[in-house]
Order: sequence, then C-alpha cells, then structure tokens
Amino acid sequence: MSAMTENAIICCVVMRTWERGWDVADNQAEEDVQKRRNVAQVPWQHRTGAPRDAAPTEKPHETRPSPPLEVSRESFWNCGAMLWLGCRALEDAESMTSGFVELDALVIGAGPGGMTAALYLKRLNRRVVVLDSGCSRALLIPLSRNHPAFPEGIAGAELFRRMRKQLRNLDIEIVAEAVSQVRRSANSGFIVEFAGRSMMAENVVLATGVEDTLPPIDQANDLTRSGHLRFCPICDGYEIAGRPVVIIGATEHAASEARFLGSFTNKITIATLGERMNVTEATMARLVDVGVAIRCEKLIHCSRRENGAVDLVMEASATLEGVVLYSALGIRPRSQLAEQLGADLEDEMRIRVDAHQATRVPGLYAVGDVVTGLNQLGVSMAHGEIAAIAIHNRLRRMEESRHSAPGRR
Repeated sequence: MSAMTENAIICCVVMRTWERGWDVADNQAEEDVQKRRNVAQVPWQHRTGAPRDAAPTEKPHETRPSPPLEVSRESFWNCGAMLWLGCRALEDAESMTSGFVELDALVIGAGPGGMTAALYLKRLNRRVVVLDSGCSRALLIPLSRNHPAFPEGIAGAELFRRMRKQLRNLDIEIVAEAVSQVRRSANSGFIVEFAGRSMMAENVVLATGVEDTLPPIDQANDLTRSGHLRFCPICDGYEIAGRPVVIIGATEHAASEARFLGSFTNKITIATLGERMNVTEATMARLVDVGVAIRCEKLIHCSRRENGAVDLVMEASATLEGVVLYSALGIRPRSQLAEQLGADLEDEMRIRVDAHQATRVPGLYAVGDVVTGLNQLGVSMAHGEIAAIAIHNRLRRMEESRHSAPGRR
C-alpha cells in the first residue's frame, strides 16, 4: 500500500471520528434547546423576582440558539468519497509519471533461469515483470549440443528468441533496462529502481548470472560467439574428439579442468601467459603423471582456423597450431544486489540459497549461474521452476493469513 493510499484511509478514519463527534453535538444541541423552551414557559416575574402585577418596562431578552449548520450526513460522506477518489487519482497520476507498479514478483535478469521463472509465475496467475540488461552470457553460446530436445543443437541467441516469444505470448512485460537499486519496502516486499522508474514487488528473483574473466586476447567475445574460445568442458568437450587442447590459466581451477578434459583427449597443455603456476605440489605431480604440459610464455597472437580451432603464436616459442582453446580464468558472479539486501554469499561470491532457491532475506530468491551449482542451461531452468513455485506458495500463504486475520470477513 502506498503512502498516498494510507493517507486517504487516515482521512476516512478522521471523518468517521468527526461524524461520531457530530452525533454527540446533535444530542447536546437538542438538550440545550429543550432547556431553553422549559425556561421560556416560566413567567418573567418569577425569573426576575418582580411583583406578580408589575408590568414589564421592556421586553425581556430571550436567548435564542443559532441556527444549526445545514450540512447533512449524506453531503458529508459525499465529500469524503470525493476526497478518497481524489487521493486515488493523484496516486494513479503519480504511478503514471514515476512508473511505479505493484507486482507479485519481479525477475531481474532474462537468462534461461529468469525467463523460466517468469513463465511459471505467469501461468500461476501472478503479476510478474522481467528486467533485462542484455548481459546474459548464454547469448554467446554458438551451439549447445547437450541441451535436451534439440538433436541438431541450438544457439544461445535462438534459444533466447524462442523463450522471449513464449513470454510475449503470455503478455509478460520484458523491460530492457539495468537495475540501479533494490531496497526493502517499509511494509513488505521490495522497491526496484531503474531508468527513472520504480516497481514494487512482493518477491524478487535474482537471475543476474556471472561474468567470465576473459583472457587478454583481441575480440575475445567474438571468438566466444564463433566457438573458437570456450569456457565449458561439460558443454562441448565431446566435440574435441581427440584434438589437442590448450587451457589458459595458472591456478587450481585450470589444473582441475585439465584433468577433466582428459576424458576427451590426451593432448593437453596449460598456458599461463607469463604467469607463475600457482598450484600445490600434489597438484603439479598429478598433472605431470597424466601428461599435461605447462607453457609459461606470453601470447603474441591468436588466429582462427576451421572447426573451431585456433593457432596461438607464443613469445619466443613454437606456435601452438590447430588447438581447441579453453579459458579457465574464473568468473565474477553478479551478486552485488543480493549482498546489498543482506543475503548470504558463498566463498566465491555466489548467492547462498536453500532447496527452494530462497535466500535468507524473505521474498528474495536466486536462480541460475549466480547460485552455487552446475552451470548448465537445464539447471538454470530448473532453478527458475523451483523458485516460481516457492513464490506462488509463499503468496498463497500470505493471502490466506490476511483473510483469516481478526476483523476480516
């Protein structure tokens, strides 16, 4: 409920109080009039102490009550109704100018997880809006061959086109704006601000994703879209088919990916690009045991080849030709909004949630890669489904609680 609506309710309470005072005043006025009538019926000699046969020298003064204010209760309450409607009209005008909207849920992020949450919420007859900053890394997927139901694979952009069409078919609004601030409402829910507008939602779904740390290669995003720079061995390791692989990185994470990729090829090199290898002795021993090579030269140039392979020209060293290139430099979760609202974060700054995708902040949920777990399209979608059902059930419990509150019928 907005402050203006609350003020209108207060006005009505005040008017009701005035009416009760009016009832008391009416009763008092009737008693006063009756007293004056009784006094007027007593001879003036008795009232003044003059002899019974004395004649009045002047007409005795009679106090007459002032005529009452001719305002009916119907007129009074008509004024009250006009006051109420005026307040609501001002509120509607304010909503139109400030973009203030009240929702059951607002989804921040239009990746696979966010759009799935919005789809389920709308089909549960909930008011939902999606805010899309256009930064989902799933848009960079050249072709996903392990997503179920697409035997020929599907590009990230095509998957988004189909999911957005599904949302538009349900009249779900997708606002192409980045969120500037999210704060808790005074009563319940959240106020989300973006591009000079505000929306109030009882629940918020954070589907903000993560951002890959890109290697120092020219046009790294373009290389990702074309499939020449990869980040997910689970997604496309099968297509390596024994070809040589180079992993950019110098940490335990790079070593872990090198061991994982051993399922697809035995020709694996870790390129640190001039950085010192920062792993434990035990890890280094395991890498040596499985035949992983370590190259510490800086990269001079990366050029594309057919079938998603690249040539890597290294400083003062032989060129690595026709290799499948992976980056293992880590990710940066977009969890700032969750942290500002008081949600718990994991060690790697991902958002901590329970089995229903709920954070420790009531009404705040998180789905997709920004949550600790397997970074896969199907997993993100499942997160969205789980969060949507949890939100629907939470709203249903809140509605039942309001209806059963004392004084409600």
